[in-house]
Amino acid sequence: MVTEAVRERLRNARGFIFDMDGTLVLGDRVNHGLRPLPGATAMLEWVRDRGMPYVVFTNGTNRAPAHFAQVLREAGLPVPDDRMMTPASSAVVMFTKRGYKRVMVLGGDGMALPLREVRIEVVPPVAEAGPVDAVFVGWFPEFTMPALQAACDAVWGGAVLFSASETPFFASANGRALGTSRAISAMIRSLTGCRLHITGKPSLDALRAAATRLGVPARDLAVVGDDPLLEVPMAHRGRALAIAVGTGLGGADAYDHLPAERQPHLHLNGVDELLDLVTELSLSLHVWSLVMSDIRACGFTEFGDPSVLRVLTVPMPEPGPGQVRVRVAAATVNPTDLGFRQGGRRLPDGVAPPYIAGMELAGVIDAVGSAVTTWRVGDRVMAAVSPWEPGGGAQAECRVVDADQLARVPDGITLEAAATLPMNGMTVRTALDMLALPPGSTLAVTGSAGAVGQYAIQLGTHEGLTVIGDAAPGPDEALVRSFGASHVVPRGEAMAAAVRALYPGGVDAVLDAALLGPLILPAVRDGGQLLAVRPFQGETERDITISLVLVGQHLHEGPRIEELAALVSDGVLTLRIAEVLPAERAAEAHQRLADGGVRGRQVLTF
Repeated sequence: MVTEAVRERLRNARGFIFDMDGTLVLGDRVNHGLRPLPGATAMLEWVRDRGMPYVVFTNGTNRAPAHFAQVLREAGLPVPDDRMMTPASSAVVMFTKRGYKRVMVLGGDGMALPLREVRIEVVPPVAEAGPVDAVFVGWFPEFTMPALQAACDAVWGGAVLFSASETPFFASANGRALGTSRAISAMIRSLTGCRLHITGKPSLDALRAAATRLGVPARDLAVVGDDPLLEVPMAHRGRALAIAVGTGLGGADAYDHLPAERQPHLHLNGVDELLDLVTELSLSLHVWSLVMSDIRACGFTEFGDPSVLRVLTVPMPEPGPGQVRVRVAAATVNPTDLGFRQGGRRLPDGVAPPYIAGMELAGVIDAVGSAVTTWRVGDRVMAAVSPWEPGGGAQAECRVVDADQLARVPDGITLEAAATLPMNGMTVRTALDMLALPPGSTLAVTGSAGAVGQYAIQLGTHEGLTVIGDAAPGPDEALVRSFGASHVVPRGEAMAAAVRALYPGGVDAVLDAALLGPLILPAVRDGGQLLAVRPFQGETERDITISLVLVGQHLHEGPRIEELAALVSDGVLTLRIAEVLPAERAAEAHQRLADGGVRGRQVLTF
């Protein structure tokens, strides 16, 4: 019996996580001879045709995610590469967040390839492997005693132990098949006494990685699986809807011995019954264009201090030709937003209250207009947008964006982090292009501890410039040096003299992110350049060229943002989040930014 409460949760679900073995397909212990289970193909087609975000998440690591997707397609299931996840997918998120660079992998290409794609060095379990950040255990039937010795040596040397799975079995056509992750990690733990971290199901990290991929909060997902030890407990940990099917390890009596709080919310014989249920309910499962007529946005109806900000209800936008609609997962708060809220600029015709701030967003495409061929529903994207347009800025649950504004978010970068790149990254990319300094030139950057300053130092250094940064005494000095600045001088009025002390003839150019204006002009050599991010308040001197970078003129250059994202994956640029706040706390974020001292970007989530 399906209770009304469960029906309502299913009706309000915003995405699916499907298990693979025992839920959608059955095969042998290495996934050969896969055959779809009843209703599996139709269920995925139903979700796909309605633009529902979903992933198929297997705890298997004998293949890379794209290879699993190919095998499923060959079996008749319509699973694109980017809809497939494994414990290696969530490991990428976990390792990049921790800053890991070298990982010892006890497994094959199914584990190694996703790590290499995000520039993590994969180290084999051999003697003399050297120091590593982590040991990652998965499907490894070739396991040997020398591999065990190497893994233990790495853990004794300070590496953190991760395992793809802790479950002893998985479902196959021949019944239970024995996995290797638990057995191998148990040996390492028994010898070293270390703590074990799980990257796959049922860990909360796995659920969060999938939720981030989908751009949907974990609590709004429906998790469908057959294993009482995996999908159901994972769903409960993230407060998602737990749906158990009986086609694999979880038969009719599999949950009888469990307390009520560990029972699935819904127990069905198979996904065919789930398909019947969602069809009966005529669900759109938050296909926004069909279910929602209004969305939430962070905005205001009159200009003023942060107290004017509210979470407002505005109409759902619809994409036109050449446009897509992005379900926004994260939007940043920038100094530009403070000026927009204060009303310091004349508004173009057609821009009327309520006003919605925000120039950077990241999320998942949930609707595509006509004539769009390069993007599809479910793609993870980021963009720089303008609040000085009808419909407002980025800080809303959904935003319509022209297709040429979009850049793809690489795997391994969360949507919250991705939202910090587009506007500030494009500001610096455009500024350096305008300066056109040859390698070996000198560039001084004001406001080096901020987002624009950081990217200017990192990109400038990457392109062969000698970059001089500024900082207040204390932690900011080390921070600016960590960006790659060749020299760090005092910030503010003393900066120009300090730069001249290093370069008596002056530097070739200044990027004035701190708005020092005439105070920094003496640092520039005769005939040099000063590039401002706000209109320069003063006159030039000594034939110095003063230019203004206007990022608003470069919002339709998505491919260039994608190039910046590749530099993030390569480790050239780093993404800094000061804090993540719900949209309801936007006023608090504005006030903190106005008070000063925020390092990294504040991110609002919906």
